[in-house]
Parts: sequence; structure tokens; C-alpha cells
Amino acid sequence: MKRWSFFILLLISSFGAFANFKIEGNILHSNSYESTIYLALLNHPQDFSVTSADFIVHQAQINSNGHFTIQGDDLPEDMRFYRLYVPKAETSTATFSSPARASLFLIMNNQSNISITTQGAMGIFDNVMIEGSDDSQQLYQFEEKLLQKKTELENAFSKNKLALAQKSLKRHVKNFINGVENPLIGLFALYQLTDHETDFLNDSNFYLDFQTRLQEKYPQSNYFLAYNSHLKDLVRFRNTVCQIPDSQHRFMQIIVWVESFVILLLIGVIVFLFRNRKSTASPSNSSFDLLLLTQKEREILDLIAAGKTNKEVALQLHVELSTVKTHVNNIYKKMGVSNRSAAIETFKKAL
Repeated sequence: MKRWSFFILLLISSFGAFANFKIEGNILHSNSYESTIYLALLNHPQDFSVTSADFIVHQAQINSNGHFTIQGDDLPEDMRFYRLYVPKAETSTATFSSPARASLFLIMNNQSNISITTQGAMGIFDNVMIEGSDDSQQLYQFEEKLLQKKTELENAFSKNKLALAQKSLKRHVKNFINGVENPLIGLFALYQLTDHETDFLNDSNFYLDFQTRLQEKYPQSNYFLAYNSHLKDLVRFRNTVCQIPDSQHRFMQIIVWVESFVILLLIGVIVFLFRNRKSTASPSNSSFDLLLLTQKEREILDLIAAGKTNKEVALQLHVELSTVKTHVNNIYKKMGVSNRSAAIETFKKAL
């Protein structure tokens, strides 16, 4: 009887161990980064480009040899995206791009057992090998190639070169999406494309076909539901701007081109007249409604009005500096201003 009890307990403990996730690694760590590594859960495709302390689900210390272990049994059972990152010591923010890359995306669940090693010398996650998750390794390789394409964009020395680099990047991403087996990896790649609205007008079948692939494998996932909602928005956008019967497509296309030219001409005239006005005083924004701002934008505006720099705002809110800059640009657009001083003045008048 005791022997059977021993085997039963051993079997139960084995199942319990199998249900735990584990991420273990050896990374190239330096004093310019924190000694803590974080695991963040990304429940929405829009979270791919955002860092927030609210996303963190686990953390662990990195020892002097660069070794760390994160483990537990509380992650979702379905496959989801996670970001593994080490913040900069001064700013507490993650670095996404090469060469000083300190962030890594993973696709895993509560039963994953992942081992990470780095073989490079440029950043914490430079030249990474990921064992235990082929999807994560494939995702990493896609990111590395994508960073190369983005570098080509940044180094474009003329408009023609920039246009060619943009087409090359889009072609690379779409070819990767069409060829990758796991549509979750394809979803990550798809959200690296910009201006989905315009691209959907030219290639709607690509987005609709990908929806079918994602639904077949992950019909109940948060990612499919989010993409499905996004796709509905794209369809509504197309129906709004392109209600063109097939029989009249060519004729209506010419009309659209002519109307676009006239609109651009009018915009040019308005800009010309605006720039040549004798008075350069900005119109009063005293009637601006602060309710137009999101909660995060209002938090950032409060800090800006208090004299904080973008870097100080990012540090206080525990977000990426680029995220703060994006919010600041959105605030400017909503307020109808073009600089920090005007935004602060408008904000104070609206209080």
C-alpha cells in the first residue's frame, strides 16, 4: 500500500511540474541596465509597440554571470505573446531596436519550458538562440530581418530610394506572413505594417485571407477578436471612400483622381495664403475641451504643464520615450497647436 501511495504522489508531482512554465537564460548584462528582467503579457496586437508596468506578470533577478530564471504556474493555458525585457538603468524603459537590443518577444503558455542564450556582444538580446519554442525563434529571426529593412528606410538618400525601400519592406512582410505556418507569428508581422487603411484599399484579399487563417487556428483568442474588429473598421473605411460599382470602376477612378487633385490644389492655396498672412498670431484655443483627450494624454499633459521633459514623463509613467512622443503629437493635433508652449497655454485656458 505504501509503495502505491509513493507512486501516486510521484505521478501527481510530475503532472504539477509539467504544468509550470519556466524561462531560463544567460544574457550579456551590463551596469547600464537594471539587474531585474521582466516578463510582460501582451493581450492585444496594439500592445506589441507599447511598454507599460501594467503588462508585467513576472520578474526575476539577473546574477553577476548574466543568468536568470523566471518560473511559475499562473500564466494562461493558451498561446499568447509576451515581452521579455531589461530596462535601462537611468530611464526604466526597454530598448527595442538594434544594436543595443534589450527586448525579446516570446510566444508561450503556462506549460512552456524555454531556454535563451545570447552569442552577440552588441546588446542583451543580440544574436539569440531560443530553445523550447520554435515559434519564438522564428519570431526573433523575423524581427532581425525587419530591423535591417527599417535601417534601409532610415538610410534612404532620395525620395526614389525611400519609395523602393518602403515597397521592399512591405513585400518582405507580406511574403513572410503568407509563408509562415503559425498565424500568430503572421499577426505580429502584419502589425509591423503601417497605414493599413490605404493598403487595404489596394490589397483587401490579403487581409481577408489572413482573417480566415487566424480564425481556423485561434477562433476564440483575444488576438483574433481584436483583428476581426480591426478588419471591420477597414471594411467600413473602404466602403466609405470607395463605393465604386464594378461596371463603372475605371470611370469612377478617374473622377476620384480628379477630385483628389482639386482637393490637393485647394489645400495648397490655403497653405500659401496662411503662410503669407501678415498676422502670425495663433487663433485662440481657449474653447478647447479637455474631454477630447484620453486619460493617458491628460496625465502626460499635466506633467508637461508642470515643466517635465518627455524623458522625465517616460520615467515617471514607466513607459517608452517613443510612446510619450506619440502621445504628445496626438495632444498637439487635438489642440491644434504645433509646440509645447502653445499646448501649455491652451491647457491653462481650458482649465
